[in-house]
Formats: sequence, C-alpha cells, structure tokens
Amino acid sequence: CLRGHGEAWPSRCTSQRGLHSHTIRQVTTPTRNTTATRTPLSLYTLLWLRRVPCSYPGFRITFKVDSGSNPFFFAVLPEFVDGDGEISAVDLQHGGSWSPMQISFGAVWKLNSGTPLPGPFSIRLTSGVSRKTVVATNVIPVGWRPGATYTSNVNF
Repeated sequence: CLRGHGEAWPSRCTSQRGLHSHTIRQVTTPTRNTTATRTPLSLYTLLWLRRVPCSYPGFRITFKVDSGSNPFFFAVLPEFVDGDGEISAVDLQHGGSWSPMQISFGAVWKLNSGTPLPGPFSIRLTSGVSRKTVVATNVIPVGWRPGATYTSNVNF
C-alpha cells in the first residue's frame, strides 16, 4: 500500500516480450474513478490489477487535511487504513449530523459546505468490500488547520 492510503495494486505481466528474467514490481496509485481491471502498459504488455488488503500493525488511521481546505471547504486524506483495500464512503459529522463526502482526487475526500465548518469533526469510513465502518470520534479539532495531520484512535 502506497503511503497508507488504503489501496494496493499488485501487478502481473501477461507478456514476456522484451522483459528480463527478473521479477517486476510496480507501485501504482490509481484515481478513485478507476474501473478497469487491466490497463495497457505498452504495445506489447498488459498489466492486470486488483485491490489487496492493507495492514499497518500498530498504526491508527490518520487524516491529513488538504492544503486547499477553508471554513467552507474541507478535504482530507485518510492514511494508514487497514482493511480490504478500498474505502467506499467517507462521512463527516459536524453539528450532530452526518454529511457524505465526495471523492476529490486520488484518495482525497471533500465536503463543500454552505456554512462554516469550525470543528470538531468525527469522520466515518466505510470499507468497500466488507462494508465495515469505523468512526474516528472528534478526530479533527476546533481550530483545525489546512496541511495538518490528525491521528485517530481507530482502524479496521
């Protein structure tokens, strides 16, 4: 898993043409809207991808607040997420109610709000395959800052 974002993509080469006799390892960071199970690597090679579980023993989920966040726009990158390899939903609790976040880019989730979002926030993550949920209660404090990273007490 790359930087603990909760998704890993092992690869298998289906064509040996032009390859040496050693193992190929490639780290891939797909976008959240990747739906294909294979992607062309070159004219001669296909790379088959699948999600695999991630494991970070001893780590708790951290949330890196995107540098473009402001009182009306909150974006966050969950890191060090154990589990089945995919986060399918992220919800933010502010003022007692839950609001669904949308994927922004990569593994960053965002919420556009018509009202200020001062914190504290709880964040709920839903696993894509098992549908398990975890809630990081009040993980984002009052006075949160863009670019800051906050550590929860939970993981899958």
